[in-house]
Amino acid sequence: MVFLGLDMQKRILVVDDHPAIILAMQYVLGKKFEVTGVLDSANMLKCLQKQFYDLVLLDLDLSTGPNGVDFIRQLVAKKCRVVVFSGKLDADLIRACYLAGAASVLDKTTSEAELLGVLEAVNHGVRVTPENVLATFMRKPGDEMPNLPRREMDFANLCMEVPRLTKTEIALRLGVSNSRVTRLCQALCDRLHLHDDTDLVAELKRRGYRPTARLPKKK
Repeated sequence: MVFLGLDMQKRILVVDDHPAIILAMQYVLGKKFEVTGVLDSANMLKCLQKQFYDLVLLDLDLSTGPNGVDFIRQLVAKKCRVVVFSGKLDADLIRACYLAGAASVLDKTTSEAELLGVLEAVNHGVRVTPENVLATFMRKPGDEMPNLPRREMDFANLCMEVPRLTKTEIALRLGVSNSRVTRLCQALCDRLHLHDDTDLVAELKRRGYRPTARLPKKK
């Protein structure tokens, strides 16, 4: 068992079978919560018997012990607010989690800022469905992201950056001309059956596109 953070008003129990993820919560969540981390469902249940937790950040795909949506129901019955934190989301799992009483469902690629924002909202009784999770839920058969050539993938990665980059900034990052960026944009739009790039980022998210290792930022 790993105990992270002290003297915080709200308690959060992090349940994940990867020690690195639990340790990462020290910086991310320890600023605002008293964080206890456990690696399996057995220790989760022991912790819940000893004290109350305001929030439980739960990875359903535990490698040891029983796991699954049933745990959400058990936690909700104990008046815990549950946020599912998973790297293997699909529409059926998202639906099952919310029906079981989860307050939110997060992908493990969620940024630090969004994670904290969701947990704070849930802590105040708000149910949250992040944009990328909603896009996964709404995805239809045949909407899978096609394989992209390397340059189009680089372009797509840069399109997903926050704050949004201009085409000139993307050209500088890729080391190509503005006209080359325009051609890459058109090629990607054609591949995704878009008339123009107005909804390109939204369509990438809807199809579940996850940026690969990104190019270094221009210094």
